[in-house]
Amino acid sequence: MKPVHRPSLICLLLTACALWLGSCGKKSPENLANVFIFNPVDTSFTTTELLLPGGKYMKNELYREGDLEKVEWKGKLAPAKGAHDLIVYIPIDGSASHGILWVNHESVMPHAEIGDGGGASVMEVFRDSIDGWKLVGFPHAIDFGPVGGTLHNCLGTLTPWGTILTSEEIEPAHNEVRNPVDSTLKLIRDSTNAGGWRRWMNYGWMVEVDPVERKVLGKRYAMGRFMHEGAAVMADEKTVYLCDDEGPGAFFKFVADTARNLGSGRLYAWAMTPDSNGNHWISLPRGRDTLLHARRFAFQRGASAFLRMEDIVQLPDGSLLITETGRDSSDFKAAVAMGAKVMPHLQKYHLGNQLYDDRHGRILRYDPKTEKMTVFLEGGQAKEDRSIVLSNPDNLAYDAKRNLLVIQEDLNGPTSGRIPNYRSARENSEIYFLDLKLPTPRLDDLKRFAVVPAGCEATGACWSSDYGALFFNLQADSDPKKRAAPPYDKSMTLVVTGFPEQ
Repeated sequence: MKPVHRPSLICLLLTACALWLGSCGKKSPENLANVFIFNPVDTSFTTTELLLPGGKYMKNELYREGDLEKVEWKGKLAPAKGAHDLIVYIPIDGSASHGILWVNHESVMPHAEIGDGGGASVMEVFRDSIDGWKLVGFPHAIDFGPVGGTLHNCLGTLTPWGTILTSEEIEPAHNEVRNPVDSTLKLIRDSTNAGGWRRWMNYGWMVEVDPVERKVLGKRYAMGRFMHEGAAVMADEKTVYLCDDEGPGAFFKFVADTARNLGSGRLYAWAMTPDSNGNHWISLPRGRDTLLHARRFAFQRGASAFLRMEDIVQLPDGSLLITETGRDSSDFKAAVAMGAKVMPHLQKYHLGNQLYDDRHGRILRYDPKTEKMTVFLEGGQAKEDRSIVLSNPDNLAYDAKRNLLVIQEDLNGPTSGRIPNYRSARENSEIYFLDLKLPTPRLDDLKRFAVVPAGCEATGACWSSDYGALFFNLQADSDPKKRAAPPYDKSMTLVVTGFPEQ
């Protein structure tokens, strides 16, 4: 990345944050005519390629697993990590064609050059009028060593004041946790204490980073330890809604003591039954001993149980859309015994004995003003177009210019009706768009933007500040035996252009 003059960027970066947060749900929509922006991709489900709409839509590969990136604290170049996830675009000097791109690495693997476990890369990108988007110079690896490293950097968000919150999705219970694909590999090779705590207690938190200085600001212990995924920071710069990717899992809210300081505050868990004052939020005790097991303490106090809440975006009306990915045969017995209250919308998937079989998942809507939690769009097969099957929605991105929602799937498998019966035995995840101008959206209203090669998952969807380019990743399967054929056997970050100007 070319050096960027820090003083001139501070105000510009705050403007960039507002633009990026708008791309994920905070900017007033500019409605278009009632004509959709692309012809949906047809049902070609045996493809080994990435299928996108025809016409003007084009893709550029920006960054790939194994590409050389700068390891500044070691003064050398090293091959980049894979498992790409969260993407953030930050304009430079307010530009929609020149910016900083942040990419999370949802990794748990050893990496001698860059550090074990998770990670993130930050790079400069530029849109050339002839060749399209390209990388400028080398990406830079973020050094998480000062906070004891990270595991499984999945989602997160950009804060209004210009920092990145990168989420740790793993909360190990001991130092001996091993890789699920290769059990001989220990995920925590360094078992020394970190910050006065056992090493395994150092993972499963939100981590705040300055993306311009490429400096880790700290793990935000006050925000609790659980399977962190998406986050949404509100305009007061104190309130943060947090998703828990566990089944059963909770829905959390963090309120900082002072604006822009996430190191101190109180964590709350949502309960479907309000207290006598009409408040749905249960306050959790402060202190890292409690927050180390935030979900358990939440359930013991009667918090609601969900099934894998992943990403979250805010709409112009202030409401939040949240993906609840679902899971087959999830056992809620322990959570219910603690005191958790299973959400009513999950009851139709109850098999008895607190076993829930939620195979498709859904998108939820939460309104902070009314504190109502409702099902916005239930997963499953559309009634009219049987080729549309929304299963296990994961990442979201909001197009504020056209009032559209981008939905990326992360299929839990090819069985149980998650894909039409005429499709191949291997799962091909899809990217759908949904027109939010529709008063009551249905599954039949989904428009298929992409079909992803089997052995990959589409992750991290994020718009450029003018909504003219959509960045997303193709994350290669963690199991080498299930990965797609080259070139999709390595995780990569792509950008797609060709969207209409108005």
